[in-house]
Amino acid sequence: KNAASSGGFEVAVSAGAGSGKTRLLVARYLYLLRSGAAEIPEIVAITFTEKAAGQMKAGIAKTARELAFSGDGDSALWHRVAAGIYNAPISTIHSFCNSILRRYPDKAGIDPLFTIADDATVSELMYEALDTYIGIRLDSAPDDMEILLRAFGLSGYRHILNSMLRRRTELVTFIDSC
Repeated sequence: KNAASSGGFEVAVSAGAGSGKTRLLVARYLYLLRSGAAEIPEIVAITFTEKAAGQMKAGIAKTARELAFSGDGDSALWHRVAAGIYNAPISTIHSFCNSILRRYPDKAGIDPLFTIADDATVSELMYEALDTYIGIRLDSAPDDMEILLRAFGLSGYRHILNSMLRRRTELVTFIDSC
């Protein structure tokens, strides 16, 4: 069996650009529909980019239209798929999480009128958090902080922490590999 028709409901695909990930996910999506394992609203497909999500929807719609007119299979199913795929939960992780939070803000304990922070706001909040952390460390471990600040200066130390924060995924991977 290949990944498109393998058993189970969860499939993760990781590969380089141009390797056929979207084509594989389209085939998997169509397989789940054809086999009756799931309906459109029950299949969540998450991609990294809006472009990939759009390509996936377009690929499913195109293939469904072809299947609807091929005489091979359930024509009504494929017409339904072609018509309904653009409302399917196929999106980026950010869009998917946003839709869940918008739908269930009370369960998430957030303001229903929340807004997504822009890059400038995130950067500002990050610097505020770093300054707060540095202040706490100055109070709780002044001797250690004196050594760090003597070696790097306040702006150098802030820069190091900011770099570590921005590249935290790589840092955690490196630490885990040691």
